[in-house]
Amino acid sequence: EEYDEIDVNNQLLYIKDIINMENNNKQRIDLTNEDTFVISNSNLKYYNYSYIINRVNHREYSVKLNVVDIEALINEGSPLDLYLRNKLFSNINKDDYLFFNVNDFSLNENKKMPTITFEMLINEKGEVINFECYKSVSKVTNVIDNQLKLGDNNISSYYQLLCILNSELVMDTRISNLEELINQQVIRSVAKYFDENNYPFIYKVQNEQDSNVFEKNINALNGIFYKIGKDDFRIIYSIICEDYNFAYYSTNNIGHKNKKSKYYSDLLNPLDSYIGICLQRLINEYYFSKNNGYVDTFTMNYLQSVVERANNYKTKVRKNKQKVL
Repeated sequence: EEYDEIDVNNQLLYIKDIINMENNNKQRIDLTNEDTFVISNSNLKYYNYSYIINRVNHREYSVKLNVVDIEALINEGSPLDLYLRNKLFSNINKDDYLFFNVNDFSLNENKKMPTITFEMLINEKGEVINFECYKSVSKVTNVIDNQLKLGDNNISSYYQLLCILNSELVMDTRISNLEELINQQVIRSVAKYFDENNYPFIYKVQNEQDSNVFEKNINALNGIFYKIGKDDFRIIYSIICEDYNFAYYSTNNIGHKNKKSKYYSDLLNPLDSYIGICLQRLINEYYFSKNNGYVDTFTMNYLQSVVERANNYKTKVRKNKQKVL
């Protein structure tokens, strides 16, 4: 698709005005008075999502995951949308192009932003007994390091939530472990809703691993581990454990074996993936608008084209890594 760079820049000039307009949208639920935190690590330059966690009573927790609402800020088919669609499926370093000023879109401390909130009520068994999704306005009040150990008095409720989400003995009590468990629950709830209603969705799926091939590759990797650096090891391990075993995007759901989940997607990263932006648009069309279930051929053809492009890009990146190694 063609886009005009001047039009892209002009559209970016109005982003702050659009954000302010969305922040004043009366249809959004105001969460700005709630304690909201993001989880930070040394590799993060911006934040896609934040959390609000409260203990309702001795048996139940309320968990809200707020994702920056890119869908509301960038119209489909606009110059900026076409720009992202092209660049997010290219080999250009993301730092060279992503939003020019990514802080305009990121969830930062004490900055109001339009968000999509996924709210869960979780019981003492770790089950999601109520789930809902809505448009909101939120702001981050605290940044927590992902290596923080849970269990201190000020975050003991987070530790208790971690324990009920992970029924096995909790060996890793870092907040990053709690983050992963919450994210999985949210993704599962959203993807399940779309799957059960036969609404269009983009899943990330993975076939059953070939155990013999996997064992052969791991043994080979063990034999050369002492010769390579940690970064090279991570790349090789990623190829063996995920890419080699056919992790890919699909509009048909078969589950994700490596994640041990029947439902998985790139739902929570709209700043990193055009797939994430597409999913927000589907949520707006089929969850918020309560679409009557009619799915037109154009929508499905469009999603198939996005999926094909994303998978081709993923294959290309994997092959380039293999050539380097």
